[in-house]
Amino acid sequence: MSEQFEIVVRSGANWDSSTRASARDLILASKAVSNRVALEANLESATHLAAIHFEGQLIATATIKRPQDSYLKRVSNSSGIDVRGFEAEFGYVAVKEKWWKHHLATALADKLLDGFSTPVFATTGHPAMKKILARKGFAHKGENWIGGSEDEPITLSLLLCG
Repeated sequence: MSEQFEIVVRSGANWDSSTRASARDLILASKAVSNRVALEANLESATHLAAIHFEGQLIATATIKRPQDSYLKRVSNSSGIDVRGFEAEFGYVAVKEKWWKHHLATALADKLLDGFSTPVFATTGHPAMKKILARKGFAHKGENWIGGSEDEPITLSLLLCG
């Protein structure tokens, strides 16, 4: 169970480059994002970067980040909901496959979102993540859209909280 793991949260800039690189690689492997350059910049500037390690290896991560203006515009246009005023996005949730079913994504959401008072949004196409976010008070808004890569398109949804 996730209770045996310690979740450490720091700003992205306060993690060493090795941990940020491990988080980047885990997120890229999850195929949640494909833009490596933007991902690296977003991890470093994240207001909250959570990490769960086991035996010295990163096994799960999630962030609260400041979304870039171009991304806010793209999400607004895709969903039909104006999110340009939002200053926080919950995302980059990734868990190594070996650790699925250990409720680590739920533990990360709890750690990062409990007591978080700023309005926050998330985009996801993952059904389990949608359920986790709904339990945290997020609601689906707007239209779904196709994201991901040409090789692996995914239907994305916008979820808002606050």
